[in-house]
Amino acid sequence: MMRGMSMRRRNFLALASAGACVPALAESKNQVKITGLETDLLRFPPGKPYFDAIHEFGPERGGVVVRLLTNAGITGWGYSSFGMIGGGPKVVQTVLETEVRPVLVGKDPAFPKKLRAELWQAVE
Repeated sequence: MMRGMSMRRRNFLALASAGACVPALAESKNQVKITGLETDLLRFPPGKPYFDAIHEFGPERGGVVVRLLTNAGITGWGYSSFGMIGGGPKVVQTVLETEVRPVLVGKDPAFPKKLRAELWQAVE
């Protein structure tokens, strides 16, 4: 790229997501609030194991998908994998649903540092 014209991926994604959210936020007359947290437990299919550069993923391995729902119709998505830890995804799913959900529901998602601090306090 030309000097001075490069943009880091993080900056690009932040700008892109902010631009995508502006119409939904503008249409919402109320403050945006997190209205729900949903999770899905994912498992690798049985059969041959899968590998990345470090881990072997067996059929008992997998991950957790989390969705944060808002009253403005915006949904945030996240995923975490647990390469070598059998049963890890179920533990994280339980923590998300029992400990994290009550902290986040009703909060404004526009303040992630504040939410992070509240989450740390809640799960200490």
